Amino acid sequence: MAKEIEEVSCDSEIIIPDDLVKQKAIDDLNDYMDTVEAKNAGIRKGTKEEKIQVAKDMFRKGVGIDEIVEYTGLSDAELEKVEKEVLGIVF
Repeated sequence: MAKEIEEVSCDSEIIIPDDLVKQKAIDDLNDYMDTVEAKNAGIRKGTKEEKIQVAKDMFRKGVGIDEIVEYTGLSDAELEKVEKEVLGIVF
């Protein structure tokens, strides 16, 4: 028993309202921006962690705090916390 296949014409054009197209573009752009921001946040976090590790290594080698500030760009408050971690002071 054979079924007949109905031929469908693709002659008609699908019309999408401009406001839907604009909204889709805005949504896509927002999604892209969220992705970029998430990646940048990850990079910043990784960079900060790397600076903290460098500061720890410098403290262990006896480098002065002024030099550590100069080379890492970390704040005095951040370096105080790092120094306490290196010295094993619980806070």
